Amino acid sequence: MLNTESVGKSYAWHRWFAVSRVVIVFGFLLAAGMLSGCAAVGDGTPTEDSLETATATPTQTPLPPASPTLTPTAGPFFPSGLDSPLGEDWPAIGTDTAADVEKVYEHHVDGLVEVLGSAGDEYLALITHDWVSFLQGDDLNPVAGIAIDAFGELAAAKMHGDTLVLAFRNREVRAFEVPSGNAVQVWEASVDQLALSLDVQFLAGASADGTLTIWDLDGGGIRYATTLRGMPSGLTFLPDNSLAVELTGDPLEHIELWNIEAGYRTDTFEWTDRAGPIYFVTISPNGATAAWVSRASVLLMDLESGEARAVLGHEDFVSEADFGPRSAILATTSAAAVDDEFMAVIDLWDAETGEKLQTILHGEAAVRLAFSPDGSLLASATYDGVIRLWDLSNGEMLQEFEGEQDRVFRLFFAYGGRLLVCASWEGPIGIWAVQE
Repeated sequence: MLNTESVGKSYAWHRWFAVSRVVIVFGFLLAAGMLSGCAAVGDGTPTEDSLETATATPTQTPLPPASPTLTPTAGPFFPSGLDSPLGEDWPAIGTDTAADVEKVYEHHVDGLVEVLGSAGDEYLALITHDWVSFLQGDDLNPVAGIAIDAFGELAAAKMHGDTLVLAFRNREVRAFEVPSGNAVQVWEASVDQLALSLDVQFLAGASADGTLTIWDLDGGGIRYATTLRGMPSGLTFLPDNSLAVELTGDPLEHIELWNIEAGYRTDTFEWTDRAGPIYFVTISPNGATAAWVSRASVLLMDLESGEARAVLGHEDFVSEADFGPRSAILATTSAAAVDDEFMAVIDLWDAETGEKLQTILHGEAAVRLAFSPDGSLLASATYDGVIRLWDLSNGEMLQEFEGEQDRVFRLFFAYGGRLLVCASWEGPIGIWAVQE
């Protein structure tokens, strides 16, 4: 159903954001012409080709062991001896208001580069250029901190379960215990992207030169390393501990599935019948579906068979695509003509059939989306920090609220859906309590 709340006419940010996600290396495709077809190479078992191109095994291509100087250091750290790196005015979450959402904290965090959290775990990690702070409990108490300024520029960060992993430009990858902040492991490797398996048994790291490294976190050592067929643009562990690697290069934009324990590639998937370059790929939480985004089209692909389920058409470029927690719904942001007006919209689709379920009129373009853990709510954020909360049972907007956020880069639910977190580059972080 259409929701007529908050209708606007400004789409400059929408188009800018969508185009900005295009990878430059695809520019030559426009002159070369379009390929055709949707292909999956591989039947889920090792092939001669896959074994030849994935020759690296745990014993064939080990990376150098960590230098003795890179031994873990014990103990958390609070910058400048403060009880909290963010100041002394940290409020409690408790509220008696009947409103759907109440702001419980907003603070300008100098040098903020990442905010990590888990919807089911009651802690957050705030990461700046100089330190990491773990927040825990209903009062968001900062329980530990880590000084990271001596390690150099941060390249990637990933947190899951009781493990935080940070990769630095100085060829160090460091693992910490959450929320104590105690150092656990240090490895020497050049890494630009990270992924943790859902059981926190494996760590995957990829670099711009195409090197993929797998660590066994139980044993603490490198399981194997290999060279990928292209430049990695995304890493995603699936529930069965296989690894989906998004790549640019030859063959153009494609996804490879890897058997992590055995160390070989099992499948390669491509979308070649498209009108333009691939912007990005989103994989469903259950690992069954990939959503490929290209200009105003989204292809839903079955990752077991490689078959295309549906192509979702939009009237304008798609800037964001996110699956719901149960993988049944895909939300996309775009723009469309409604009642003779062209406006920003959020479309909700059946991820199995491709049927459009609902269209939400959004006003300004939404650049970030977040589903609540139970899938009943959808949060959206504009680039300049206007946040809206939507009831997905009827498409109605429950509340609109605005913080001091600008250049929003993170929006997610935490604490089992009781908190909504919005963060912007180098600046404010806003945390809101979501009432039942």
